[in-house]
Amino acid sequence: MWPIFKYLADLDLAKAGFLATVTTLLGAGLQPLFGLWSDRGAQRALVLWGAGLASVGMMLGPVYLAGEFLGAFQWYALMFLILLVVRLGQGMYHPAAASAAGNLNSDRRSMFVSMFIAAGMFGFASSQGLFSYVFNVTGAHTEWMLIPAAMILFVGWFWCRPTPVSREDAHGRQRQISDLAAIRWPLATLFLFEVMIGGWFHGLIFLMPELLAQNAYPDWMVQGTGYFFWVAGSAVMMILAGYLSDRFQGTGVLTMFTASGLLLYFVMVLCGPIRWWVMLGLMFAAGGCIGSANPMAVAMGQR
Repeated sequence: MWPIFKYLADLDLAKAGFLATVTTLLGAGLQPLFGLWSDRGAQRALVLWGAGLASVGMMLGPVYLAGEFLGAFQWYALMFLILLVVRLGQGMYHPAAASAAGNLNSDRRSMFVSMFIAAGMFGFASSQGLFSYVFNVTGAHTEWMLIPAAMILFVGWFWCRPTPVSREDAHGRQRQISDLAAIRWPLATLFLFEVMIGGWFHGLIFLMPELLAQNAYPDWMVQGTGYFFWVAGSAVMMILAGYLSDRFQGTGVLTMFTASGLLLYFVMVLCGPIRWWVMLGLMFAAGGCIGSANPMAVAMGQR
């Protein structure tokens, strides 16, 4: 929600980018620690606390309204605090929730994890449009979105009962982590590649509202639809990318998708104002190629 919020609130881009960078680095940096904690039996707590803390992002609207009563430093400091809480919640949630989804049925682990990812991509794609709609309709009172969030948490409190991790499994996973030292350089290369792809994919998301508004596209496209097509491309094309990656098992497919994404990215950014349906098609294809590189790199890391 942060990229569209900073556009709606007309925040300074440099300051908004600094807040996003620092909080994301802190949240992502702690994610391996939360993953280890999850492996030791804290899945339920991390899923519930993570979802609850991430919901604090719904308070960005009231913070915007409070801006007229606060100094600039206090205003940005409050937004930084909200973003930090959200990022910590995301860091808690994702390792534990993905593991819990896979453990629902050991015979259909891949299917359940795929369903988990698909649901996440749907929420990811619809987030900006939903947030901007509530922001505009309620006069920035986005705290109303805490009501459905609370209902989800209420259901999760009773339903979320992950399979407990046995002591033998926990020790086995610790040994697996120590064994990674033998392949640390290939993993380091993939890690740096993932950093590049993540920065590329999310960096454009951060500036997407401004890019579309500068080229005089309609508000419905600026405030969520363009972003939806960017993410939807990833959700659709990563299935094809996963199939090709499993079949050929090499860097060729990854290189092809990355190079195609790079070309489409520059065409999309540098082409200037074009017909809206052509731009949406470019966003779908570019987002699909760039976003599909992520699961391919993850699969290579698992192999």
